[in-house]
Order: sequence, then structure tokens, then C-alpha cells
Amino acid sequence: MKKFILLFMIAITGFLEAGVKDLESFEAEFVQVITNPNGKKIVYHGNFYAKKNNLALWNYKLPIKKIIYYFKNKVSIVEPELEQVVVTEIDKKQNLLHILNKAKKLKKDIYTANCCGAKYYIYMQEGKGIKKIQYKDRLGNLSIITFSQQIIDKPIDDKIFEPNIPKHFDIIKK
Repeated sequence: MKKFILLFMIAITGFLEAGVKDLESFEAEFVQVITNPNGKKIVYHGNFYAKKNNLALWNYKLPIKKIIYYFKNKVSIVEPELEQVVVTEIDKKQNLLHILNKAKKLKKDIYTANCCGAKYYIYMQEGKGIKKIQYKDRLGNLSIITFSQQIIDKPIDDKIFEPNIPKHFDIIKK
């Protein structure tokens, strides 16, 4: 499941760069609802920040704290409750900007992109960025991320995208 979440986060970060070319930055609150094939749901809440050049920060606040940084071709998943960080290098083959540049417009404000065994539906709000993203992974889990309180093109300092890792945390490199 973590691999799907990681690839999904890479895809979304890439889509901001590739599919919404006129945006310089994007901030929003998000709610992510994941429903498994048996109908069991888990709901996450947090903040999302992104800038061009593939910089992003997913700050999960509920039900558990987790921070996912995209900075300098690395993804760092900080899990405070486990006192660990998982760091993954993103090589050019994993960078989905190329794939998402080819996202197809289904109709006004709805796009699709295929990646990593999933078909993504990206719902846009004219002049307001991404409204929601929906996809089903290979395991049949349906994920819907809805964005609210969006702020478009407000300057964001690159430093917030640099991973903040406490010295006593275990670092796992993949």
C-alpha cells in the first residue's frame, strides 16, 4: 500500500507541474478518503503545498501525523509516531511529469492519466487549480482527495520543502 501511496503522491506532484502549467504555487487543505474493496474507509486530513520544479509537501494531520517531502529528486516520508523516515530516490523513470503531460481531457475540467497500474481522474476548477483527484489502485482501493481553501500563486519559501528530520529518527533508504 505504501508503494501505491508514494507513486500516487509523485503523480499528483507531477501533475501540478505538468497539467497546470500556469500555476507557480498551490496550497490547500485536503481530505483523502480511501475505501477498500470491502467498503471499509479511512479518512485523512492535512495540508498540501506545491511549487513548480517538482517541490511538494503533504502534511497529514489526522488520523496520524505523517509528512511527505518532495525535494531534490527525493521523497522523504517522515512518520513521527514510528520515529522513522523512509527516503526514496526518484530517478527519471519514476518522474511522472512525462506521463502526466499526456493527460487526456475527457470533458470540461476533467482529465485522465494512466500511471502505475491506476487510472487517475483529475477534476479541475477553472482558475482555482485542482478540485479533486480520484483513482483506484491495483488492489481495488478507491482513493479520493478533495482540496479546499486553495491559495494559488502565493510565494512559498523553498525551505518548507526541505525535510525536517529529528536526529534520533531511524532513516530507511529505498
